Amino acid sequence: MDKPIHEMTSQELFDLAKSRRTEEAQVARRELKDELNSLRQERRDLDKEYRKSVSAIEKQIDAIREKMSPDMPVEKRRSRNNSGNVSRTVLETLRSSGGQMTTTDLHGVLQQAGLDTSNLSQTLSYLKRQEKVVSPARSVYQLAG
Repeated sequence: MDKPIHEMTSQELFDLAKSRRTEEAQVARRELKDELNSLRQERRDLDKEYRKSVSAIEKQIDAIREKMSPDMPVEKRRSRNNSGNVSRTVLETLRSSGGQMTTTDLHGVLQQAGLDTSNLSQTLSYLKRQEKVVSPARSVYQLAG
């Protein structure tokens, strides 16, 4: 508006204040959005650096495990993220046994394969829900169907 403030009506002053408040809110919103984007970029950079560091350490671990047991396949030497391996090994073990196995026997087979057995009961429960195994008796499992 081109009028001096002392010549404005109360409604014009109210409208001017309202538009000024809207402009200030937009500026504040833009500043917050810029800060948010900056923090997100910083997080992405930290994630990238973290993944690089973890990858380097995992390579060192693999090298040491290779020295410790050179004849063992890499998949069995690695203990991280082996939940799929546990399920797969349980199913293969039950298939090769041709019958029933107890959780104690499965536990022994998984340990011998170098897999983490701490969640065996959850894995067996999952396989039951997926109808891949059945339990004819307590702590006894066999392939379904």
